Amino acid sequence: MDIVLWSLVLAFVISLTVAMPKYDRQRIRENVEAHGGKVIDIDSVWLRAAGRYGRTYDVTYTSRHGKRITATCMTSMMRGVQWISDRPPGSDRVTPDAAEEFGRSEAIDCIACGAKIPAEKTRCPHCGWSYKEN
Repeated sequence: MDIVLWSLVLAFVISLTVAMPKYDRQRIRENVEAHGGKVIDIDSVWLRAAGRYGRTYDVTYTSRHGKRITATCMTSMMRGVQWISDRPPGSDRVTPDAAEEFGRSEAIDCIACGAKIPAEKTRCPHCGWSYKEN
């Protein structure tokens, strides 16, 4: 009975080891494509410690602006994809801090005058209109 139980546990662990990288790659691809990019290559980084609950990958992709980027991420089923390098998807035009602060990663059109409002700004440089209340 113990041999059967240990065999089942071993089979389960082996199947997870084989299946998890497939789901990781799918999760990373969806994350990059959600930001308008296209994945070129995803390589597992087995020797780099990603922490207790994740696996590390080097991802090469083209951004929505056509720029080729290589970044490192960590992923797990429970935590999703976390970019641990300084170049996650959508960061080729705006720093990650600016994108997070303003909630956008590209310029938008001012609804008052039609001029472009840069991604790192909340106020139109031409007419002064702002989409945020001060």
